[in-house]
Amino acid sequence: MEQIIINWPLVACFTIGFFAISGLFRGWWKEAVTTIVLGFFIFLLLNPDWADAFINVINQLLATVWSLIPDGIIVAFNNLFETLFGTSLGTGPVQLDASSAQTWLMILGLSIGLSILVGRAGLGENPSILGRFIGAIVGAVNGFLVLSLTREYLDGRALPGREAPVSEIPVITSNTYGPAATQLGVTITNLPLSTILDSVVPWIVVGIGLLFLFSILKSRIAIDSNKDGSKLRAKLPPFYKKRPEPKSRKQDTTSSLQDIFFGEIQ
Repeated sequence: MEQIIINWPLVACFTIGFFAISGLFRGWWKEAVTTIVLGFFIFLLLNPDWADAFINVINQLLATVWSLIPDGIIVAFNNLFETLFGTSLGTGPVQLDASSAQTWLMILGLSIGLSILVGRAGLGENPSILGRFIGAIVGAVNGFLVLSLTREYLDGRALPGREAPVSEIPVITSNTYGPAATQLGVTITNLPLSTILDSVVPWIVVGIGLLFLFSILKSRIAIDSNKDGSKLRAKLPPFYKKRPEPKSRKQDTTSSLQDIFFGEIQ
């Protein structure tokens, strides 16, 4: 079996640094959305029964969607999956295993990506200098939480139905040009002796997540009441600045072309 050695402190430095730089550009409000998502996953680690129920809900949704897909598409998708990954999905719906680290790592990655999209869709303005600084701090914290969640998923002790931790995660891969599949062992070295679950930090994170949830809603949504009724209005959160309005149609067209070809750092 081939072994891949991963140095945990080195990965931690890169991960925290990456999230801090991302928070520097995104600002505190958008990073807070990601913190809420991470706080939810921390809460599930603290409550394995809730985590198991969460996976069961996802499996029910997958089964419902699977039942709506025509058989021909299922066969074609199954053949494609078998060609690419060397394994078959079978005829039944795809079901997730709540005790599998791979399941939670996949859901965590998708959820972080979704939180980034929600943050961009919910707020298009750019942060101020102070907003960027706070965003960098929140981003670094998010990087630490991602590392902590990953560590706990690989350890497995807090997952539903798991008691003993695991030291290696075997990944089965196949080579369409070779005679057989090979096993690839992943070993992580220099892990810290204690984890986030060995302290009161997880509950603090959950509390911060709830506080951020209240903050992003309170700072972004306003309710205007008058004699005609109530109306929701979008507010500009603190430490963000409005985009400058174009002075002319020509400038507006130029800015739009720049956004299309070069994008905008947010």
